[in-house]
Amino acid sequence: GMYQKIFSICEKINQFNEELIYGYFDNIKKPKGLVFCDNSTGKIIQNIETRKHIGVTRSFHYDKRHVFDVIENQKMIVEKCMQYCDTNDVKYITLDMSNNTIENVNKMFEFINNL
Repeated sequence: GMYQKIFSICEKINQFNEELIYGYFDNIKKPKGLVFCDNSTGKIIQNIETRKHIGVTRSFHYDKRHVFDVIENQKMIVEKCMQYCDTNDVKYITLDMSNNTIENVNKMFEFINNL
C-alpha cells in the first residue's frame, strides 16, 4: 500500500530521511490501521539466503553488507512509521514473525476486525 511505498523511496535514495518520511505521510490518506511485521536482521538475511536457491531475490541481495544496511534502514523507517502512527491516531499492530504463522494470522484478523 501507500505506507509500503516509503521503503522503496528510501531504498532508491539509499538513506534514512526522517523529513522525507514524515512529509510523505502528511500527504497521503491516513489509513484506519497498519500491520507491521518484525523479525531479527539475522533471520531476515537467512530468509533472503533461502530464497536465493529458488531464484526469488533482487540484485542487491547478493551483497551481504548492502542487505544488512537496507534491513537496518527499513527497521528505522518502521520505527518512524510507528511514531507517526502514535502521534496521528493511526492504530497498528506489530507481529513477531518468529512466532507461529497461525498465531500471527489470528492476531492480524482480530486487529482488522476491531478497526
